[in-house]
Amino acid sequence: MLAEVLSSAGADSHSVLAEVDSGWPLKVLAEEHTDAVDRLQVFGVPTFIVGEQATFVRLMARPSGDAPLAISTVNRVLDLMSDWPELNEFKHTSLAS
Repeated sequence: MLAEVLSSAGADSHSVLAEVDSGWPLKVLAEEHTDAVDRLQVFGVPTFIVGEQATFVRLMARPSGDAPLAISTVNRVLDLMSDWPELNEFKHTSLAS
């Protein structure tokens, strides 16, 4: 199934999967994750990183395939991080029903 997704996106699925099987991508991910945890106290997903600032974000709804909504949501989070660093925590106390 992953090979089909890669191929449909124009990638050489055999080459990509061979690289994954070689193990180096997992090693790089582990090293970068460990660095982020040690240096920036990253603890959850999604965590956005701007410069040397890491922010864990819990969104109330997923974009469900709506690419423009996904892009605007990410941009809004990044704008808050870079333009208003004084905002430390903003949390709803309950979910809307």
